[in-house]
Amino acid sequence: MESGEQLSLLRQIEDVQARPDLQLPAHDRFPHNHNRHTVKSVVFPDLLNSQRPLIISGYTSLSMVIEFLAECHQKLATDDNAFDTIQILIGNEPHPTQRTTFRLKDSNLVTEVQRYWLEERGISIFLCAKVIVAIELLRSGKVEARLSNQSRPLHAKIFRGDEAITLGSSNFSQSGLELQHEANSRYQREAEPERYQEACQIAESYWELGRDYQAELIELLELLLSVVTWQEALARACAELLEGDWAIRYTQGLQYSDEAALWPSQYQGIAHALWVIENVGSVLVADATGSGKTKTGANLIRSVMQKMWSTGRIKTEIPILLCPPSVEASWQEESRRCGENTLTCSHGLLSNTTEDKREDVLRLIRRAQVLAVDEAHRFLNLKSTRTRQLFNNIADHVLLFTATPINRGPLDLIAIVDLLGADNFDDDLLDTLSRIRRRRGEDIAQAELEKIQRAIQRFTVRRTKTMLNRMIEGNPEAFRNKHGVPCRYPKHVTDVYICDRNTATANQDRQLAAQIRETAAQLKGIQYVQKPIEVPDFYGGTHEQYLETRLSSAAALAMYYVMASLRSSRVRLIELIRGTEFAKTWGKISTRVKAQETGNVISCLQEKAGKPAQQTLDISMPEWLTDPKQHELASQEEIRLYERIEAVVTKCRMVEKRSKLKS
Repeated sequence: MESGEQLSLLRQIEDVQARPDLQLPAHDRFPHNHNRHTVKSVVFPDLLNSQRPLIISGYTSLSMVIEFLAECHQKLATDDNAFDTIQILIGNEPHPTQRTTFRLKDSNLVTEVQRYWLEERGISIFLCAKVIVAIELLRSGKVEARLSNQSRPLHAKIFRGDEAITLGSSNFSQSGLELQHEANSRYQREAEPERYQEACQIAESYWELGRDYQAELIELLELLLSVVTWQEALARACAELLEGDWAIRYTQGLQYSDEAALWPSQYQGIAHALWVIENVGSVLVADATGSGKTKTGANLIRSVMQKMWSTGRIKTEIPILLCPPSVEASWQEESRRCGENTLTCSHGLLSNTTEDKREDVLRLIRRAQVLAVDEAHRFLNLKSTRTRQLFNNIADHVLLFTATPINRGPLDLIAIVDLLGADNFDDDLLDTLSRIRRRRGEDIAQAELEKIQRAIQRFTVRRTKTMLNRMIEGNPEAFRNKHGVPCRYPKHVTDVYICDRNTATANQDRQLAAQIRETAAQLKGIQYVQKPIEVPDFYGGTHEQYLETRLSSAAALAMYYVMASLRSSRVRLIELIRGTEFAKTWGKISTRVKAQETGNVISCLQEKAGKPAQQTLDISMPEWLTDPKQHELASQEEIRLYERIEAVVTKCRMVEKRSKLKS
């Protein structure tokens, strides 16, 4: 699975509401809203690149007029001669607008205007900046406004520029310029001079029908400015933060046409994480599985480095990322795509490697200024060697990525605090943690847990599947992979098989589940002991103790996979035992479910039977680990146990294909 497809557990869905394949003429001659074309993409450049633009539209277009004047203001800020006069003729409209607040992006109003509106009038600059800009242009004389002054309503929609003019059905509004199906004609001065001049004649004639509306429009705009409550101001500030527009200069990178752009959820996640890092130093990104974490993480690392470069705080140019070996290539690819030279290291290098190689990795971790850890929940065991080694870092910023931050309980919270860096937390919390550690993590009070949770929330960026699906529903076109296919989480429908009913079928299934558990408990897990058993250098026990632990783990893992598969479905357990294709036939599944065959423990055991690994430990071992004949006998016994489980599971009388068997 390619990382450019967001490592997706997000399924590709059919676009049941796909736009019809309309056969429309050239967009530059007949501007329309279809597929990726909009009327606005043609009209706005025509008007913004003209000395005397003229807009004739209904009064419901006032919101878009204000948006347009804000862009004119930005252009005038760099070129006083960008416009001679901007003409606005407001005509009749059957449907009034309901929009009363406007916001300006990336524009710095003169200090005097800011002081006047913020201090003397008490207006919120976030809500009304574009209105302020429009008033400023009207008062400066750059904008001339007229209102239809005839008994016959003026319903024309004409947008005249110096080089082209557009007229037709589109109102100068978001609906007319971007959303609705519209029919417009556009005439260019050089290509169709006669039509251009005739259309301009109509526009200028209608302009003469209007009366002066300058003072009244200013008065109307001032009425749109209203003092907002602190709740509304706080809500808008939160939205500005979470929407992430403020962080665009840190998230902008090289974009190629054959690659999927960042999704809005990823932009917002990066912006939120940047704000958290700026305020508390480190961040825990705990978005749901399948949200495109690798792409988000790679771009977040790049954004953090960009921000450090911009503030002159950079000391170590290369950030360090620790990740599982299975996704190391994906992280490397995403890092290259976003233009960041991130050094990726496998988790395994902290444990299963030579002393020299491990020391090289530890040296990099200790010196890293930005340290990122993928699947951070694997480092929550405070007693493990690799977790303790991770605590030796002195990074300015630690970035943790995991979809499951809490796995085992309250002690995971303490481990997360340590990973994020104790110096990022206040003394009161550190005192609480110290008292808990002196009790060895026992008898943690509810008040102590809540205090730790509140502290960690300040470091956390978390969006659930429901939240992400809601974002997708709001803008489905923005959530497509690089092939243009829409993506979202599938609808999760659980179908539970009730085993606690006192019926003959339920009682029999409970007995069968108990038989499967009993049989699975006899498995040795031979398929999980195919390599020589080697004791790591850092292991503190004896070789005999390590061997016992290793064999116990293999047996426990074999039993776990059997029971976990059974809890999923009978088909899943059959797949574990016999393989994907066999399970599809057994379960009468005709659709494609996987790209590659998985499971088939029996085939693996048959292939390896009588071929034990060459063991090097000089200690007493079970004969099946060293003797080919005993290994073959043990493998055949293991196969018989799996066949017995297979025979039992076929007797279960569950009807539903997606049933869950609780055992």
